[in-house]
Amino acid sequence: MLFSRFKLNFYFLHIPKTAGSSVSRWIAERIEPHSLCPAKNWDHLMRIKPEDVAHFRAFAGHFGIDLSEFLDQKLSTATVFRDPVARTISHYNHVRRDTNHPYHNYVKFQSFDNFVVDPINRPMIENFQARYLVRSPIDFRKYFKALDKSPGKLSMLSTTSEDSRYLLDDGYVLDEAYRTLKGLGVVGTTEKLGNFFKKLSQKIDFLRRQEGDDIPYDNRAMPGQEIVEIKSSTLNLIRDLTKLDQELYDYIDRKLVV
Repeated sequence: MLFSRFKLNFYFLHIPKTAGSSVSRWIAERIEPHSLCPAKNWDHLMRIKPEDVAHFRAFAGHFGIDLSEFLDQKLSTATVFRDPVARTISHYNHVRRDTNHPYHNYVKFQSFDNFVVDPINRPMIENFQARYLVRSPIDFRKYFKALDKSPGKLSMLSTTSEDSRYLLDDGYVLDEAYRTLKGLGVVGTTEKLGNFFKKLSQKIDFLRRQEGDDIPYDNRAMPGQEIVEIKSSTLNLIRDLTKLDQELYDYIDRKLVV
């Protein structure tokens, strides 16, 4: 076994561009110092010694649902979904802004309309949230010791994991995503984060809200960080590419958000 047993096994499954950074900050403010694993994605986690990982009490990052199997732990897991169009806009802005993102140099000069139309970018758009609830075809445990951890390849494992799930059939993805949702501890939406925080603090003792707590400011509106003008054809294409995300978002909003 790579890891010994953990003192506590909470995991915030952070789907990119769903206000998860603010949720992670909210969690960090309520947990003991150094108890939240600093790794936010697979590339970072793979660079931490297994004996050091075992000391953390909680995780928050872009690990999809593969983290439980990797750690050989049953994790109490929470996640947040976002309106698919708003999430796509935010993802586009993030890739253009983040010079460390593997797609940055490819996307930085693209208009939003070209970003959506370009098939190279589809893994970052097409039912991206639904696919985050499905196991990656990559066996992280098998390749842990063999991974090339040179700085030039930082972030590539995480995006490769996302891209590999793009290969999975839509019917399989939808079935698996629903199965995952039913097994999660707390599920919410970006647009109703107050409800999410309330449920999280009720279910996880060490995340109990303090009197006077408020929703982090960054989470209040959550439009794309840069305003983009969207053609109607682009909007229709996003909706067509994110039908599974929309179905799951509506299900969460209707059935799982109180």
